[in-house]
Amino acid sequence: MTTNRWGIPDWRDASAYGHVEKWTVDRWRWEFFRRRDDLREFFDRWKDATHHVSLVVNQGLDPECAGFLAFGEGAEKRTCFREFDYAGVPNPRISDQPSGAIIPFDKLIYRTRFLDPAKADRRRRGVLEVVNELEETRFDLFLKPNELAIKFDLNAPLNPQIEIAREALRNKQKRLHGRLVRRVKHQAKWFDYLRTLDAREAKASWSEIASLHPETAQTAQTGRDKWRQADALRFNF
Repeated sequence: MTTNRWGIPDWRDASAYGHVEKWTVDRWRWEFFRRRDDLREFFDRWKDATHHVSLVVNQGLDPECAGFLAFGEGAEKRTCFREFDYAGVPNPRISDQPSGAIIPFDKLIYRTRFLDPAKADRRRRGVLEVVNELEETRFDLFLKPNELAIKFDLNAPLNPQIEIAREALRNKQKRLHGRLVRRVKHQAKWFDYLRTLDAREAKASWSEIASLHPETAQTAQTGRDKWRQADALRFNF
């Protein structure tokens, strides 16, 4: 059961969210992202224009279909990558999207960049290599300022190379950030955070929101604090 035009379940009914235990990390990310006002506005602003010019990309799908992607035009195309890390924005009114539609753009690009020069299977070539029709043994890497590429020799023992690579990565990260980055995703809390966002959107009181977190003090301040934590996930998942 949904409570509004964005296809958001009734926050008071945990079963309304379906089998969340089967959701992938990409699905969780999409659930938080589709609750962002800027993503919703982007889709509604560009869905019609994208539909008219991107029929090949969307394979004839209408904007109201799962899997349809809105891209934008001109500089706005970069918003998908920069702000949302998506190749195109799916319809935020639809929760259950095809897995390919909600893969983060970086993951979509780099998940195929493990290349084996001994095999001619084009599916194993990176996206950039396929587009540019590069030779099978030539790999151009396009690195961001926060990325580091390391080559491995498959004719040599792996463990020493892995140890050297690990140490190089650690040293590079320490120089970049002054410390090793450890980001823990509190997946056990994601469902409660999602319901927290939905409760606030449905105009629930802070005290009602606090009731979603029985392990904490049942005060209005708890509700505010939990909402802030949930809200942060929408922009930094």
